[in-house]
Amino acid sequence: MNPQSPITEHLPPEVLSWLYAYQREHQLASLEAAIVDIVCKFYTQANHLSEQVANLERRVHALSREVIYLRQQLSENYDRLREQLAAVRLSHSGILHNLRDRVEALESEVFSGHPSAADAEADS
Repeated sequence: MNPQSPITEHLPPEVLSWLYAYQREHQLASLEAAIVDIVCKFYTQANHLSEQVANLERRVHALSREVIYLRQQLSENYDRLREQLAAVRLSHSGILHNLRDRVEALESEVFSGHPSAADAEADS
């Protein structure tokens, strides 16, 4: 193994062992080069990570706006459908009232003794 430098002398043996393996795997000249490589990769990933977080924040913001828009649309559509349903009920109410009046008129004709067409034929 390489002699320890001031950078690596305080590291636990497991970390040193891992650094030596990293150095060999990446064919680096020294442990210091391995540490520099690891730190640079960490900061590169950290910067990339902050970009990803920023992208996610933008997406969350866009989705939040879309949810607000959909809530507004839902409310507007609900109100419009409620108005249409009220109009249909009113229309049906008018039709039912008209039918009720006609049935009552027919009943009063039949039960009041007015001659019907069948009675008129029987009399002739």
